Amino acid sequence: MAGTITFTLTEQDLIAARRAQFRRRTRSRWALAYYAILLVVIWVAIFGINVVTDGGWGDAARTASLFCAMILGPITLLMLLGYGLTGYQVRRLFRQQRSLREEMQASWTDVGLDLRSVVVTASMPWSDFHGWKQAEMGFLIYINDYSCHIFPRRAFTDEQWADLEGTLVRSGLPRQGASASKDQAAAKQVSVEKAQRKWWSMAAWSSPGRVALLWIVLAFLTIVDTVVFADVGEMVSAILFLSGAPVVAALLAGWVLRLRASTLGLASIFLAIAIVFQLEWLLIRASGPAVQSDGFFGLLGGAMVLLAILAIWLRFSQRSTKRAWAAIGLLVGTIAVAGWFSQADAMFYRASAQVRDMLGIGEKDDAADKAYDAVRDIPVDRLWGAQPGLVAKAVDRLSPRVAGRPNVYAITVAAGGSQQLFAREARLARQVAAARFGADYRGGILLSNGVTDILHEPLATQDNMAAAARGVGDHMDPAQDLAFVYLVSHGSRDAELQTDLPTYDDLSPISAASVSDALRQAGIRRRVIVISACFSGSWIPALANDDTIVITAARKDRTSFGCDDSLALTYFGEAFLRGPLAKGASLRDAFEAARKAIAAREGKDHLTPSEPQLFVGRNMQALWTQAR
Repeated sequence: MAGTITFTLTEQDLIAARRAQFRRRTRSRWALAYYAILLVVIWVAIFGINVVTDGGWGDAARTASLFCAMILGPITLLMLLGYGLTGYQVRRLFRQQRSLREEMQASWTDVGLDLRSVVVTASMPWSDFHGWKQAEMGFLIYINDYSCHIFPRRAFTDEQWADLEGTLVRSGLPRQGASASKDQAAAKQVSVEKAQRKWWSMAAWSSPGRVALLWIVLAFLTIVDTVVFADVGEMVSAILFLSGAPVVAALLAGWVLRLRASTLGLASIFLAIAIVFQLEWLLIRASGPAVQSDGFFGLLGGAMVLLAILAIWLRFSQRSTKRAWAAIGLLVGTIAVAGWFSQADAMFYRASAQVRDMLGIGEKDDAADKAYDAVRDIPVDRLWGAQPGLVAKAVDRLSPRVAGRPNVYAITVAAGGSQQLFAREARLARQVAAARFGADYRGGILLSNGVTDILHEPLATQDNMAAAARGVGDHMDPAQDLAFVYLVSHGSRDAELQTDLPTYDDLSPISAASVSDALRQAGIRRRVIVISACFSGSWIPALANDDTIVITAARKDRTSFGCDDSLALTYFGEAFLRGPLAKGASLRDAFEAARKAIAAREGKDHLTPSEPQLFVGRNMQALWTQAR
């Protein structure tokens, strides 16, 4: 049997065909299996990471399941966006390629299909095709999984329609789907046309104005998050990461993929994903600390990147696999760079100070800025050459031990010099040690990188820590005396303190290992060590022994709070140093009071609980419970 039709394609023909292809790809058994396997792999990966880091099988399973559940919603949204964006893409393609608007003649026989137009002449046997579908808009004859020939229903008479269907059945090509009745097709076409006229249709959100609106919504949600939940200091970094990165990533991906028509669509997808996760994060934070889990926001960010990668791959990999991989690389790189910028505050503060000084703009806070200028103008050789003398003077100020009773010496360390908060806390810690231990207290050494201390006290460095420990050790009886060591700064998961000067010049970090070595080599056996820093629980393994009490401001995988120069002390410093400790309470009572006060303050601020930690050595139980 044979037949011939003549037709000219319209935008609606192409849109309907492209959407039929989209449904075919996303709903196929292979696609569903792919999604299922991907979710299983993600679940196993998250489960494994949590088991390795935390060791709790139940918590790991819950975290992995919650993560996968959170992915399903955005994946559905992503599919809907992809379906809606086809209209915008096809319209751009239809306007750009004149060949799509040329009149086409199609002829079929039992042997194959002939196509002719002004620019196309092709003759193909049925065996070269991949399959066919009889849809409401006409016949779709697939060349491969990603492209097809479209033959609109309006070009056929009823006899031709039946003839082509019979020919395709006899050709042996696999049939996909089933044809719809004329009434169903007409009703669906009307509904599609109505939906496209709605302002909320998916296709409409690919315009520049809609992308800008999505961006504004995301920025607004980010501002709400940072203001309501007391993260104002992180607002610029948060807006850069959450609002700017998706747009920049979309622009770069569109450039690499050479997609003029789809770049805005990618931006819409990325922004929509970010908005969904930002809303989820706001709900989680509003629910209170009890439902928050550490690192959860990192999981959300990772899921956002994963879904954006899927968007690129599923949507555009058929055009060029290499370019799709390049676009994915740029996406991940953009997110990584944005994250790095959000952690590079010190570099920007330093650059800002230098530029402002060079331009002679800005008002100065006299005391702090004079001290800062003095530090900046100190020659390097003089600064470092003065350290042995400053350590010796600090050691000389220690009082000789009194025989016949335990003596207590203190070493307090303010490693972070770019913020004055840490120096205030270290100085107060020395005062509190004197008040708590009373007549047994024989003096203390302050190591500080604070701007007001740098000319008068030894710097907080690894070498000075070792020298101070040796000086204190020379005064102590290892069998009876006690060292009270208090360290404060920003911390890391690697059991290190950020160590820098007021000029933002980084020094070698003071670590748990270096402190342990300094105390051991100095012969200081009995010690109480307090670490006021993020992730300070990671210090316990290196410091713990039978003769040591270790108190930390946070769990090994949690941040502590209050590292803001507008505050007098950190949250932990406020609760521990200004609690009952200075009035003679036992270390146990002081720790419990501080832990409760910190939990209440973090709960009020809707913060992830820091959960201060402690370790009490076997030989230190009596001291732990002893009041003055």
